[in-house]
Amino acid sequence: MSAPHDHSHDDHDHGPGGHTHGPADHDHGPDGHTHGPEDHDHRPAKAPTPPAPPETAEEAGSRALTEALGSSFVLVKGLMGILIIVFFLSGMFTVESNEQAVVLQFGEPKGGVDPEIYGPGWHWAWPYPIDEVVKVPRGLTHVVKSSVGWFNVSPTDEAAGKEPPATASLNPAVEGYALTSDGNIIHARATVRYVINRPVAYEFEFTGTSNLVQNALNNALTYAAARFNVDQATRLELTAFKDAVLNRCIELVRAENLGVEIDRGNSNVETRPPRQVKDAFNAVLEAEADRGKMINEAQGKANEILGKAKGEGAAIESGAKADATGIVKSARADADSFTSQLKRYEANPGFFEERRLVETMQRVLPGVQEKYFLPDGAGRNREIRLQLNREPAKPVQPTQP
Repeated sequence: MSAPHDHSHDDHDHGPGGHTHGPADHDHGPDGHTHGPEDHDHRPAKAPTPPAPPETAEEAGSRALTEALGSSFVLVKGLMGILIIVFFLSGMFTVESNEQAVVLQFGEPKGGVDPEIYGPGWHWAWPYPIDEVVKVPRGLTHVVKSSVGWFNVSPTDEAAGKEPPATASLNPAVEGYALTSDGNIIHARATVRYVINRPVAYEFEFTGTSNLVQNALNNALTYAAARFNVDQATRLELTAFKDAVLNRCIELVRAENLGVEIDRGNSNVETRPPRQVKDAFNAVLEAEADRGKMINEAQGKANEILGKAKGEGAAIESGAKADATGIVKSARADADSFTSQLKRYEANPGFFEERRLVETMQRVLPGVQEKYFLPDGAGRNREIRLQLNREPAKPVQPTQP
């Protein structure tokens, strides 16, 4: 190790970062000297920091841009957090008391074959486009009217209760009609009210379910008309015709599984004959009314006569029963009397015969006041003269006072 040397010469400089050695100052080769930790200290000198050079415009702009970007990143992060919160909150939805809801996840009902039905209240689902909430009215009555079988009338005239004038003949291109079982033509229309009982089937299994209900109603009108004659469909069996239409409509709706329930009580069916033959139908109605009136009058007279005859028959029957009762009582009394007299007759037959003879003569000769009876053999060889008439009595002379 070489001897220490002085570092105070001018060959090298001690700057803020220590000292530097130039190539001409000393040789660090094999024949030179080496510096160990104990030879000299290379720690920076504690010298005052020189003032920073003035900032250029470019450096100031870069620094301002950096600060602006930093502030923007903070704002963007805050906005992103708010958007995430809003995104999740947007999945909240409410179902009203008269509604039901079904959630579609990627276009399919959530829950598969048996989807979940959301009732009234607050619910949450993934926001669109992940989930989609479809609300279906619940408990509301929907109305469908038939579109066949009725003559053409504008909505304004129908609302006002007016009918267009009847044409000379029925035009099938404009006026609807239905054929009855006896080959006649009638006008028929129906109004059906229904409620949704299976919202998934109603909303997702069909397109325009109300149109399908209307088609079923049109089919039911045609079906029922073909099974009734014109009088039955328009006058005699209106209730049966209505039931046939509604039963057929309900059968078709259930067969197609449309998800609705028909309200029979609030549905209506109306029929009438064609307007072109209205007078003829009215004449038939008047004739039937007259016939019914005459039948009622005849029935009233028949009831009167029958009632009188029944009364007379009852009186005769009652009299006959009374006479029968009297005859029976008389016969029974005669029998009792004969039985009671039998013992007397057996005791003295002659006396009994004489007594019966007297009674018989009194009954046979009620106008003869005096009657004479001769004993047996008294009239033999003997002349009998009878004075049947009495001499008139002499008038009594009144006494003088």
